[in-house]
Amino acid sequence: MQMADFNEYGQNLRMYGGTAGRKIGIVYGGKNYILKFPGNLKEQQMKNIRLSYSNSPVCEYIGSQIYRLLGFPVHDTVLGFRGGKIVVACGDFLEDGDKLYEFDKIKVTFDPPFLDSSGNETNGVGVDLFEILMTIQEHTLLKDLKSVKEHFWNMFVVDALIGNTDRNNSIGGV
Repeated sequence: MQMADFNEYGQNLRMYGGTAGRKIGIVYGGKNYILKFPGNLKEQQMKNIRLSYSNSPVCEYIGSQIYRLLGFPVHDTVLGFRGGKIVVACGDFLEDGDKLYEFDKIKVTFDPPFLDSSGNETNGVGVDLFEILMTIQEHTLLKDLKSVKEHFWNMFVVDALIGNTDRNNSIGGV
């Protein structure tokens, strides 16, 4: 497998959310891509090897390939390097003018609001299964989209099988 050299690609003006690591937009092969960098780790000693960043781009690439092999529609992924680090470029599936609503942004607009165990309104980033299912089934934006619940459970099962612990409420938007 040959890795792409992303060092010469300038940043475009597309912005990306999420909570895992730094991301920039680039144009690669005439298409928009999200270039995802590894998250920084605290300096650690493991078997005399100093780690300064994670392997999350490699995991993203492998996870996407497994999803594709199982027949799920996924974004294109290209493994490469930039600035001395391994990165993954993920095809941006949004067309110009499209908007991605991250799930945590949808959850905080649920009415009535969800409450934590102390009775305070939640901020949407929690991963309580009840809150997620209620949002999918009852939120005005999602309740008429019958495929959302099935898609959630498919992702849930495949993530469990491949050990993906990075799924959170700020990805997998609508």
